[in-house]
Amino acid sequence: MFERYYLKKGWKRYTQKSYERAIKLARKVKSGDTEMLIEAKRLEGLSYYKMRVYDLAIFAMEKAIHLGNYKNDWFNMAMCYAKKNQVEKANKAFQNIYMAKTLSGYMHQLSIPEMLFQFARTAFEKKGYDIAFKRLVELKQMYIGANTSDTEELKRKGLPSLNAYLILVKKVLKATNHPDPERWLSELPK
Repeated sequence: MFERYYLKKGWKRYTQKSYERAIKLARKVKSGDTEMLIEAKRLEGLSYYKMRVYDLAIFAMEKAIHLGNYKNDWFNMAMCYAKKNQVEKANKAFQNIYMAKTLSGYMHQLSIPEMLFQFARTAFEKKGYDIAFKRLVELKQMYIGANTSDTEELKRKGLPSLNAYLILVKKVLKATNHPDPERWLSELPK
């Protein structure tokens, strides 16, 4: 009966960075309503993520995924594994994004290109250079398809700014000893 109230209050605590309180509120959700249970596990997982308690975050995300199989939950789990320096597990979790359901109306929804960018950046930071490169190649195809370098137009299409992408891709090309980075970069929109 009070599940919606607990979730609303929990998300408020989450945005106020009161993560422990958000977790307590999320755990009060016992409803048989699957979407509320998924949201509660998502709130719990994200709160643990923000607290850098990645094992518990993964545990909560796994429950959310089991109940709903949404893209954002796979992404969040992948980011937890990446933060734990388990880049291969992170990559396996990330690959599930493409077959998972899209969550409508979710306030923290990210576009696939934004997920790719954030995941590539985190993989690079954790020295998963080849995985970062693979994700940046996917993102490169999206920039080529967008056929623009205009920041506002890219934003409308769900793509991160081209400048941010270029900064990261140059670092990754250097780390992977790419044989011809200039040619690789020349294929992007100007």
